[in-house]
Amino acid sequence: IITAHYNRARLLPQAIASVRRQDYPNIELIVVDDGSTDPEAIELLAELEPEFEQRGWRIIRQKNGFLGKARNTGIRAAKGSLILFLDDDNALFPNAVSTFVAGMQNSGADICTTFAKWLNEPFVPPDTKSGYMLYFPVGGPPDIALITNPYGDANAMFRREVFDRVGYLNEERGFSASDWEFFLRADLAGLEIVTVPEPLYWYRSAPTGMNRNAAWLRNRRPIID
Repeated sequence: IITAHYNRARLLPQAIASVRRQDYPNIELIVVDDGSTDPEAIELLAELEPEFEQRGWRIIRQKNGFLGKARNTGIRAAKGSLILFLDDDNALFPNAVSTFVAGMQNSGADICTTFAKWLNEPFVPPDTKSGYMLYFPVGGPPDIALITNPYGDANAMFRREVFDRVGYLNEERGFSASDWEFFLRADLAGLEIVTVPEPLYWYRSAPTGMNRNAAWLRNRRPIID
């Protein structure tokens, strides 16, 4: 599991707690801190280090390079054959990893996305029955993907060799749709993308969220190009 983090000391613990609750036993968590400047975030990472070391997890600190670069750093550092992204303001359902893995094994797909449930509270609900579903990705075709993202959110699972075949995520600063562009690139390369037809994580909508603050045209130009 790769989590890119930047100045979200109050939300990152919820994301990490959701990893601790997974019913799948063999998990490596890598938090890539993308140059956090908030003292609270810096202190939090220092407090987490002993637990991470004990679990065989990692915290990687790097100069701020934006989301795509932080995720790529995590991909290169990961040891596993399956890569799952978890945003630092989201939270996984307890069965998320095991369901993703089963989806990959049963389908033989290269990438597996999923539905999501909406979360706008400062806390994670006590059970997955709360809330309502926000996102129902249906997969391509690529023509639709030029207008909207039909594939899914970045909180998806990828076979490691996918990045060897189609390259890594777009590292352009300010480009927050690198997941969308990557899905389209993978689809055009003939890779198989499937969707688990049930929600597996909480997607947090916050005023500081990247999608709320990204420029519409800027985020689509690399996709159209």
